Amino acid sequence: MLTAAATMPTPPFLPGALYHVYNRGVSRQTVFAKDAHYRHFLELLAHHVVPCARVYAFALLPNHFHLVAEPRDDAPRSASQALSNACNAYAQHFNRDTSRSGALFCRPFQRKAVTDERYFAALVRYVHGNAQHHGLLPDGAAWPYTSEALITSDRPTLLERGAVRGWLCQPDTLSGSGVLTGLAQIVDELGDGLFAPSDTLSGYLQTP
Repeated sequence: MLTAAATMPTPPFLPGALYHVYNRGVSRQTVFAKDAHYRHFLELLAHHVVPCARVYAFALLPNHFHLVAEPRDDAPRSASQALSNACNAYAQHFNRDTSRSGALFCRPFQRKAVTDERYFAALVRYVHGNAQHHGLLPDGAAWPYTSEALITSDRPTLLERGAVRGWLCQPDTLSGSGVLTGLAQIVDELGDGLFAPSDTLSGYLQTP
């Protein structure tokens, strides 16, 4: 359920490094059409990806998604395979639910290594503000399909919340305009989309 995209050679997705992982729908089409779609994709991430990669942040938008993740050394399978499994399972579900066929996501999914804490902090903030960047919400409004609510709460979670809080509190983590410029270019490549969520999620990658 993935389709090839003409891209530069994709870097490895290996343990020992943090990555900004992102992908979009084929031809920038919608991949999350309603609240239940967002919820199901998060359930698949929890089932397939979390055992194979530490997830620090996420954002799901109507036609693309972002993850900040670190492959685990002791995973039962590669993080790349785990994410592919999640996306393929989701594509099958989405196709059944919307009476469509064919590939849903571009292939391969894109990833960029996070090189330092300043970049990490800027990336998390930018991912959480992605909906505003695309004009889905007015400034200051909260998009429900991100990890921001979990990062700032004390609810049980599968996210690596403690690490995120620690890095976001480091001084000078947003200095340097080149970091945000690079992130803006990535998001612009993914394309825009419009969607009004039916309600807010009660939990994102939340433990029982």
